[in-house]
Amino acid sequence: MPPKSKRGTRASAKVESDEETEDTKPMKNDLVELDPQRVFYIPDGALESLSSPEGLKVVSHPHPRTKTPMLFVMCENKLFEITSHSTTEGFCSFFIDQTVEKDGKIYTVTPFDVRFLALEALRLTEKFVELSNYFEGEVLSAVEGADFESLFDIKEVCDRRLMRYNEEKVISWLEAKVRRVAKALASENISCGAVARSKILKEENTENTQDYLHSAAGILREYISEPVSAKLERHLGIERKKPLKESANDLEGSLEESKPKRRKTEEPTEDYSKGATSSAEDKKTPAKLTPAQKKLAQCDKTGMKSIASFFSKAK
Repeated sequence: MPPKSKRGTRASAKVESDEETEDTKPMKNDLVELDPQRVFYIPDGALESLSSPEGLKVVSHPHPRTKTPMLFVMCENKLFEITSHSTTEGFCSFFIDQTVEKDGKIYTVTPFDVRFLALEALRLTEKFVELSNYFEGEVLSAVEGADFESLFDIKEVCDRRLMRYNEEKVISWLEAKVRRVAKALASENISCGAVARSKILKEENTENTQDYLHSAAGILREYISEPVSAKLERHLGIERKKPLKESANDLEGSLEESKPKRRKTEEPTEDYSKGATSSAEDKKTPAKLTPAQKKLAQCDKTGMKSIASFFSKAK
């Protein structure tokens, strides 16, 4: 006896066909947006703190010069400045593992002297004040651990440490910093002249001490106010150089001024065109006369009237 054949319904056939189509459908590539990654250069001491329970903290505080919020890394009561570096065009990216990071900026974490923060905070007051009046939290703990004997006048009153801005001490402290930075630039053989010199074409070091002082003062200028910067430059006997772009614009303007100006054309007060026209007509060669005109010229025309006289008004 032959085996019974299974009879499938239309509904079961439809379910089977749907399952087949779902299996044969191509898988969609769901794009997962990953957290952005950044490229940082961090000192070894700060990297070791990453494994500690406290780790690294990112704090914000106004910049001593621009007063805009600035990010710092807090590590063992020390502040590290976070600075971003990018190309002038802005078109840069990184290949990190299997991803492409469109933000091609490089971030550096470098030690920051907290005394720059206190210097600008106390500059506008002539009284003895406490640092807690201007700082708080992690920044206060970092500032309190610094040595301010070389910048401010300090006195203890009722277990309170009060400080007052001393301009003479500040200028001397900044001068020492400028000279240390200039010495470091010279030891690294960094070109600091008005025009960068190619080390391939020119191996000798022709920069002088004044060039290094200019560059060192420009570096410190980023962290102090304009009045303090001007006093420091006068104390060092250096003159601030204009940026290369600004100098080029000034040179272009001076060249435009040195060009001879075109004289304004003055209109003639008399009409010389008539005289010129008549003289030109006089110079023209007379036209040749026809035989009839020659005979008419030889005739006696006394008492004869011209044809135009017949068309004039009667008197």
